[in-house]
Amino acid sequence: MLAVLVLLWGLPVWMLPDSIGEDGAVARAYEDWWMDPQFDEETKPLLFKVLGGASYLFFQKVHKGEVFGRTEGQSLQIVFTMPSNVPIQKMEELCFGFEAALAPYMEQIEKVAVNYSSKSALMEVVLAEDADRLTFPKKVYAALAGHAANVGGVGISVSGFGFQHYQSLLSDFAQFSLKAKGSDYLKLREIAEQFADKLAQNKRIRDVDIDAVARYSTDEPYEMIGRLDARAISAYGLDSDRVAEALRQQTTAVSRRSLWVAGELQDVAVKFRGADVVSSDEVRGVDLGDHVRLGDLIRLEKSRIQPEIVREDQTYMRRINLNYLGAREHGEKLIDLLIDRAEFPYGFSIAREASYWYWEKDNKKELMAILGVAVLVVWMIAACLFESWTKPFLVLLAVPMALIGLFDAFYFLGASFDTGGYIAVLFLAGIAVNNAFLMLYQMDEKAKAGAGDLAAEVFAAAAHRLKPIAITTLTTLAGLLPIVLFEDTESIWYPLAVGVTGGLVASSVLLPIYLPMLYLSLHRATVKTK
Repeated sequence: MLAVLVLLWGLPVWMLPDSIGEDGAVARAYEDWWMDPQFDEETKPLLFKVLGGASYLFFQKVHKGEVFGRTEGQSLQIVFTMPSNVPIQKMEELCFGFEAALAPYMEQIEKVAVNYSSKSALMEVVLAEDADRLTFPKKVYAALAGHAANVGGVGISVSGFGFQHYQSLLSDFAQFSLKAKGSDYLKLREIAEQFADKLAQNKRIRDVDIDAVARYSTDEPYEMIGRLDARAISAYGLDSDRVAEALRQQTTAVSRRSLWVAGELQDVAVKFRGADVVSSDEVRGVDLGDHVRLGDLIRLEKSRIQPEIVREDQTYMRRINLNYLGAREHGEKLIDLLIDRAEFPYGFSIAREASYWYWEKDNKKELMAILGVAVLVVWMIAACLFESWTKPFLVLLAVPMALIGLFDAFYFLGASFDTGGYIAVLFLAGIAVNNAFLMLYQMDEKAKAGAGDLAAEVFAAAAHRLKPIAITTLTTLAGLLPIVLFEDTESIWYPLAVGVTGGLVASSVLLPIYLPMLYLSLHRATVKTK
């Protein structure tokens, strides 16, 4: 029976290495057997499922992390952004191209839905039920990245199944965002520029931007600067004032004026609300006569501008956006390391900003610490109640028994283990042990009485507590079942209900089987020692 319980939890056979890393006949025999193609494709998956148990299904097959925009069929979202005034036919051609890139993977795709306008498009790739949730999103990303390498002038991002699958391809969307704070705005810009230079020295860090307005803004403001080419103007025998006037007539959205600013006369650009805006191609195509166009005499340059000044808690703030080529957790470690090594003047700081969808590891550590404290408190209470150092461990066995049900529930229902899942573990640490308390107390009282056959009395005591345990479990499940059946899978309540439901069912079934046997074994060992 103990062997069955161990197999229900599982053995970590999937963690066996592909190579022992040593020379010799034993190492070669192991590698030949373990890496045999037929064994690898046919036998290994079955071996992992049979011996791996619930822990293999959970740790290898269940997605961990928050899920954004997930549909019932499980999907990936691809967002395309293009400059303004692009014909909608261009966006349609772009979407067709990316759909063609997904053609080799259609066996694992249930459907592809596209909604597009002249400026942006959303493509949703809904996966089939038998698709591999761990590796397939990365394959889709690789296919899209290969196609994106041949596409210019468009921002592309891929998300879904938790944002550890979030990737940026030629994108305006930033994977990481840092907040730089300081008391002096100009000094803060200088510090941000210096730190951006350090970031850019790493080959895996790309698209460092210190003038970002927001993390996901696709409309970063910029200005077009027209620079007169004096040599070209002179070669065509034209006057610079005439060329400048022709340029001013085309750019009716702005007008140059001289204003007193801070006691000095300065040239400023005044933008008129509602003025007509023309494209840069129209400006270049203006005919000045004698087959001379304005584009032959000026050079238009696109320049990013800082559109706003942000101040928080009496300090100025700048946002530094960047992308990292690689696993997100590696990017986090690298950025945090660079921040720790950097020296900032007093009153200035730079910190990595946590994503609102991304659950930081610090939060997970806090919850696991809370779970450890909860288990310790349960053990202390049980030790006081039973006046024993060893019997409380029988109570705590309810937790791994409940986790077996939690693991299986997340796997078979296809739920994502996120914040609600961790809370479910905390709930089970209290709810599951409650049943163990009731059963163990009843058995302990019968054992202390010492009347009749001990084994018969212990099993009778356990059976006596089955009815209240079953009633308590069924009423709890009745309250959770509507959430499992009808709640939105993106809600925090769904993984919470899935975890608690699976854990309660498993603990309610396994506890009456194993707790009496383990109690008898412990009791007999204790009596024999005495």
